[in-house]
Amino acid sequence: MSAKIKVNVIVEPSLEFQQIPAVFNDGLAGATQNEKYGFIDKTGKFAIPCVYEAVDSFRAGLACVRQDGRWGYINKSNELVIPYISEIVGWFSEGLAHIQQEGMHGFIDMGGEIVIPCVYEGAGFFSDGLSQVGREGKCGYINKAGETVIGFDYDITRMFCDGLAGVVMEGRLGFIDRTGKLVIPCVYDESGSENFSRGMARVQRDGEVYFIDKQGAVIMDMHYDYSGYGDIGIFRDGMADVSINGKSGFINEKGVLVIPCIYDIAHVFSAGLAVVVKDGKTGYIDKTGEVVVPFEYDYDDWDEHHEFKWPFANPFRENLAAVRKGGKWGILEIEK
Repeated sequence: MSAKIKVNVIVEPSLEFQQIPAVFNDGLAGATQNEKYGFIDKTGKFAIPCVYEAVDSFRAGLACVRQDGRWGYINKSNELVIPYISEIVGWFSEGLAHIQQEGMHGFIDMGGEIVIPCVYEGAGFFSDGLSQVGREGKCGYINKAGETVIGFDYDITRMFCDGLAGVVMEGRLGFIDRTGKLVIPCVYDESGSENFSRGMARVQRDGEVYFIDKQGAVIMDMHYDYSGYGDIGIFRDGMADVSINGKSGFINEKGVLVIPCIYDIAHVFSAGLAVVVKDGKTGYIDKTGEVVVPFEYDYDDWDEHHEFKWPFANPFRENLAAVRKGGKWGILEIEK
């Protein structure tokens, strides 16, 4: 066991859920029984019964839930605080959430009032005071008053992260600032390129992957393959998962391979621990590569859609993680 991080089993693997529970947010995690969705607490008991067609995680005290094909929001007491008014919803970001009515998108506030009317073909999440929206086949950005601040000049737009947002023109991706100035030209592959975080972004150009800074200068060449799971090659907790010859490990922000590529699957770090798979079992390692949680939890080669390899262990969130062993679920907690 790691001297730095200690993990305790607070619920032995004894819980039966149909699907993998969600990560914990606001002390609750979504779970499924009898084809319906609800929420469990850290003891594994249902704090909100499985009565919904679908749910999303709690954020800022509210969770999206679906009934009869429409979405609304409940609080942690399972009270419906925003009625089932939307065909599609997003989570609240900077106090607003996008909704869809009759195929068009707008935004509501946390009281459920429509503050930006449903006049857009698509919408994203507010970040740095701006959200991407679509109109007449093109994308731009609005502020929280619903005013267009960056014109509808792009084929695809992404949310602002670290002060910059990815935009796509003629199939190539670049980055703009909050004034709409193109500060990094559209020369990158849209697929395989990510948003900025901690002053760097992973980009791909003609199949070559590397990291750039906010001026567009290359700061790290990637001589690795994609790891094939999760947020591939994105830095979390100062580490990014990479792969060599089908085996996965981790690099630091200088590009140094600090945890060797010996794992079948490696997920991003969260709370100082990463989910990894070895010899068909799932466990957790710390940032030194030391095994903190033994390799004893389940792993399936394919999900139900036969698309992704899937370890049955969640990243830690709020120091909690759901894990599956022998087909039954338990809960781990990082000792504080």
